[in-house]
Amino acid sequence: MFEIGSSLREARERQKLELSEIERETRIRSRYLQALEEDRFDRLPAPAYAKGFLRTYADYLGLDAQRFVDEYNARFAPAEEPQAAAPVRIRRPGRLRRRLVIGTPTCSGAIRSRRLRRKADSSERRTASGSVSTLRGAATVIVVTSLVSPT
Repeated sequence: MFEIGSSLREARERQKLELSEIERETRIRSRYLQALEEDRFDRLPAPAYAKGFLRTYADYLGLDAQRFVDEYNARFAPAEEPQAAAPVRIRRPGRLRRRLVIGTPTCSGAIRSRRLRRKADSSERRTASGSVSTLRGAATVIVVTSLVSPT
């Protein structure tokens, strides 16, 4: 059995490293590095952070990281980690199909809705010469179908 914190501090001092330099390299805040060196694991956010920080810090110093994590688990880790809450299933009503109508004027006509476009396609008109022609080209209509949940 060895002391986690004093081993980390001694290794750092042997290599003549400052906490600020290690913070820059490992991206672990110096207050957490100092807590590790003082065996003050209660100052860390959670046991998972303690293990991760120990592993990263020991690796950075060239030490056996797994040995430090195992020692932490044996002496400091909580006996039982809290269980995650059971997942909650949220039932949502079926999705509705909605259509979005986008109109683009191509001539002097106005933007028409899908219903008016269908009516225009099926309607016929008589020209001055008496021939029958179908109304087309007043507007181009693009119909986009999307799945939308009702709110």
